[in-house]
Amino acid sequence: MIYGAIAFVVLLVLWGFAWHYQTKLAFGILIGLGVGAILSRFIGPFNTIQDIPIWLPATPLISVVIILFVLGILAWRVPPAEGGNSDSSH
Repeated sequence: MIYGAIAFVVLLVLWGFAWHYQTKLAFGILIGLGVGAILSRFIGPFNTIQDIPIWLPATPLISVVIILFVLGILAWRVPPAEGGNSDSSH
């Protein structure tokens, strides 16, 4: 119990530093915790490691890969704004 309280305080202090120096990061952490709390109601609890579905540990990595893939397609397909800052001034 005491280790959980110490870990909570340490993570709360680190989140406070993130809020002070990088507000977008702190909002991302806050949104991620909210989404994780909602999804945890539907997934688990697991009694043994054999009960964990094979797809669950890879889900964060797959999510990041899919998001970066979609953003790459958007950056490739969406034309740059006219009159904006561009490297070619010819």
